[in-house]
Amino acid sequence: MRQGHRQAQNLFLELGRILGHRPVKTFSPRWPTDGVWFPKLNDGITTESPLVAVEVIVSEGAKAIRGSIGVLEAVSPALGLLIVQDDDIARRLRSQGYTEERIQQTLKHTIEQINDHISHTRQRLDVWTYTYLHRRYHLATTATIALRKEKSL
Repeated sequence: MRQGHRQAQNLFLELGRILGHRPVKTFSPRWPTDGVWFPKLNDGITTESPLVAVEVIVSEGAKAIRGSIGVLEAVSPALGLLIVQDDDIARRLRSQGYTEERIQQTLKHTIEQINDHISHTRQRLDVWTYTYLHRRYHLATTATIALRKEKSL
């Protein structure tokens, strides 16, 4: 597993914990997602119906993308997320001598390709970049810290 893949997976799981869900690393051995959030009900009881499942994309390959979409369809969460690890992809492309402009074009093309694939599925799927996931994490942790400070006053 690439470092960027692990970073995105861990950030997704931690975000789920902060938001009050029960995060797990994978749905099942048969359907190995990169992470799943199960909802916690008000009385602390959990359900085995997945709220959100994630697949991390670290390659621009169409075959890998279709495989990730297939796993999310099989798991059938309320929301399936495909997280494009833009930092990792950009780092790899830079090491291959790509210009920043070409890197941005490649990332844009990858996201367009994923959006095209998910437009043909009945499953509710969305595409996030690692940068966007990191921003959501930052917002959640900032809000949690502010709420704790407010409660202590």
